Amino acid sequence: MAKKPASAKKASGTKPASTPGGAKNTKVTSESIGALAAQVMQDPRASKIQKSLAASALSQRDASRETSSEAERKAAMVMRGKRYADVTRKLAASVMAQSRKER
Repeated sequence: MAKKPASAKKASGTKPASTPGGAKNTKVTSESIGALAAQVMQDPRASKIQKSLAASALSQRDASRETSSEAERKAAMVMRGKRYADVTRKLAASVMAQSRKER
């Protein structure tokens, strides 16, 4: 059995951006949210959920990636909750904006 090339590996929290109808996902994380996500990833005080959403947002800087169902679930939980910081909500909103409508 042939091995997949190293470039075919998936990043955590994302998968290749194709939809059931074959349309390509062209949504990417904005520069401002990308910068915020990078800051969160470097902040030792950032929560686990913030880092998870930041990682998802950063991986979506490339249009070949789309939000995973797990990242969508976390982002939806944050958007429904009232106890999350503004930074967490901004990251969640970005992740949700790039999710597939079919899910």
